[in-house]
Parts: sequence; C-alpha cells; structure tokens
Amino acid sequence: MDKQFTRSGSLSIMIWNCQRAESRLFYGSLVELRRLYDPTILALMEIKISGSSAKELERRLNFDSNYKVEAQGFRGVIWVLWKSSIMDL
Repeated sequence: MDKQFTRSGSLSIMIWNCQRAESRLFYGSLVELRRLYDPTILALMEIKISGSSAKELERRLNFDSNYKVEAQGFRGVIWVLWKSSIMDL
C-alpha cells in the first residue's frame, strides 16, 4: 500500500508501549509527556482501552486526527494520533 503524507512545520514522534493504560498514573504521565514534548505524532501500542476511556484520553490529549487498529485476540490496540495542522497521514 502506497502511503503519502505532507508536512508543514517541525515534526516529532513519540511511541509508547503502554500495557496498563487503564490506570490513572498512565493518564497523568501521558498528558504530562504530551505537554512537555508536544509531539506531532503519538503512537500508543498495546493500549487495551476502548469506549468512554478511549474517548476521554483522546479529549485530554487534544490531537485532531487519529487512526486505531482494534485488538484481535491477544494482540492489543495500536493507536496513532497526530496534528493535522502539521501533518496529514
């Protein structure tokens, strides 16, 4: 599959394999890391959250675009969030 993207501005990527994403410590840590490093793209792997928890996390992180590959069996979710004002994936 051919993937194209455009970029306007600086680019930074944060990737986190976060297996205990349902904890308050995770939420606080991720929001603080987002504030400190302001990544353009954030990839969360093995996140294993869905529904209202996922929506709340999305709201708190304040990215305007995302793509999620849902869990299949023992494989966890991969969730990529990005700022569409800087990058279009």
